[in-house]
Amino acid sequence: MGYSSVSDMRNFVAEDTALTWHLQANHYPPINLAFLPMATEALAHARAGEWEATVDFPAGARRAGQSVAISEVVKELHLEAFLEEEGD
Repeated sequence: MGYSSVSDMRNFVAEDTALTWHLQANHYPPINLAFLPMATEALAHARAGEWEATVDFPAGARRAGQSVAISEVVKELHLEAFLEEEGD
């Protein structure tokens, strides 16, 4: 599982489906889907090279409303495989 599973899955399903699976099945404990919009926004910023941009933690999170750098979101949610070109 992990990085290679995400890379493979991205070739067959929509990114939001792969991201949902990744947060729920590729982490223990699973990451609450309230983080899905945060992850999606972080990926958009990362792809644009905006690594110092920030996103806010979702409502209900321990750090709700606090901002975190895109680089930290990518690292903590293990989103690196989503930044690879499809088919890599």
